Amino acid sequence: MDKEGILLSQPLRAKVLALEYVRGQVHREVFMAALRDLFIAAGPRFGDEHFLDLLNHLVRAERPMETLESVVRLYIEAQGAGYWLDSMSVAYMIARYHELKNKSDAERWLDYHSQRPCLDNPDITFSYPYSAHVHGLIGAAPEEEPKNIYGPILNRMQRDGAAPDTILINMLIRAELAHGHADSAVALYNVLREHHAQSIFPDETTFSSLFAAAGHRAKRTQDPFPLPPRVLFREMLELHAYLGTARIVTKVSLGAALWQFVVSGDYAGSYIALRTYAKLHIPFEILPIASVSDALVERCRRQLSLNSADTGPAWVDAFLDLRDVNRALLRRETPGATSRRMMDIAKRSLMLSEMADETKSYILQPSVLPVRKAKMNKIRTRRLQLVDTLLLRALAATFHLQPKKLPITTDVSDKLAQKAIEKAVEDMIPPKQSKAPQTKTNPAQEVNDANECL
Repeated sequence: MDKEGILLSQPLRAKVLALEYVRGQVHREVFMAALRDLFIAAGPRFGDEHFLDLLNHLVRAERPMETLESVVRLYIEAQGAGYWLDSMSVAYMIARYHELKNKSDAERWLDYHSQRPCLDNPDITFSYPYSAHVHGLIGAAPEEEPKNIYGPILNRMQRDGAAPDTILINMLIRAELAHGHADSAVALYNVLREHHAQSIFPDETTFSSLFAAAGHRAKRTQDPFPLPPRVLFREMLELHAYLGTARIVTKVSLGAALWQFVVSGDYAGSYIALRTYAKLHIPFEILPIASVSDALVERCRRQLSLNSADTGPAWVDAFLDLRDVNRALLRRETPGATSRRMMDIAKRSLMLSEMADETKSYILQPSVLPVRKAKMNKIRTRRLQLVDTLLLRALAATFHLQPKKLPITTDVSDKLAQKAIEKAVEDMIPPKQSKAPQTKTNPAQEVNDANECL
């Protein structure tokens, strides 16, 4: 028992040695000799995760890479013949060298990892060094075409028997989107979606990146996104239901989806996205309120800046109820004043309406919650209710006034809005018993095939 206790304390003793070396209490030679003895005494029971922690400790103390190299060599020698440094530590070394703009040494460590004997069932971490190398190369050449950078690395991964993981493909998706290559990003997303059975599947980063890109495209141009956002939302919910993971539909991915639907003018879609917060009990924070409000105010200001004498009543007239308001004064109004006007109208409408069933269910029973938590749930429910009212009003305004026609009644516009919501439900909400997405077996080959097609 005592012996086991001593062995379990080796990682802590290594940290103490490193601390003494960093503070200058021991010379480098003494530190290395003591560390060698410690590694030999501990053997495999030191643990790769503790060794990575030791490396990180030395980096935080701003030790040079020569010191890390020496420590790594000591550790490999102490583990005996046939030992190969674990993937996480190799990825760490590659990342550190890229931070120092040292591409050659980063490639040297990747070569070391590539020579590792092929495993029958390599774990997911086997691809981490390749991901670290791609990340470093893309960061060092932001103007270079992403495919020219990651294409050779993917080919190498395929030869080495390493499959790209979610982290790597998300990195490639963001790189392609940064260069405006939405088609390539969607092709990479399809690779993720088709290989979910191998623990490679889209997560909140994947969906938030794609929704954000779709929203920015909608603000700049009328060209549609290669993957319709409603289809993307439906697939996000399907994967969430099928995989049962909490890292797909989160406040990050759902917030990006909500913002995208609002900026693109799809208020029925944004209404469904908002209701998903309540259905999945996802906290509704301040950020989604701000993003929705800013997008609506931006559209109001854009239409107010135009002279509507020739075009007739606009969406903003119905949305802000501007029948008896001087538009010339509104044009000189600050965006903050327009936002306050919009919120005042929404609050007045809110007092006269009933909250939806989904929103009601968002309030948990106060009897089983601490007072502070119960109060926060009520606050979040009021936030949901306020944005709910804004989106319904924005949706009704799109039908309330038709170009070159007389204004239709409020009842008719409400019915049209309800039909639009029903169509959004049909497009965005998967049936309860949906089929599992089809899977394929070679993600590395699929990535290469997708790139060749594009």
